[in-house]
Amino acid sequence: MVSYTLRRLIEAIPVILLVTLIVFLLNAAIPGDPGRIRLGQRADPAAVDAYNEARGYNDPLPVQYGRYLWRLFTDFDLGESDVKAGKSG
Repeated sequence: MVSYTLRRLIEAIPVILLVTLIVFLLNAAIPGDPGRIRLGQRADPAAVDAYNEARGYNDPLPVQYGRYLWRLFTDFDLGESDVKAGKSG
């Protein structure tokens, strides 16, 4: 029974990573600049750049994905909510 449980847990790891990758890529594929979307169309370009830089949106996608996984599995942080102010989760 223990070996069955361990095998199932080990088999779940690639599935979890694949699901997180799909969710991350779908979120990254949303058209538009994240800072511009969050701050509005009339926001100052410097404020938009500062927003994107502070949240790591200017980094390459593999770096962003690694940071996303790290926050997800260490802090259970799902990121910022697009619906309400503050963190999701």
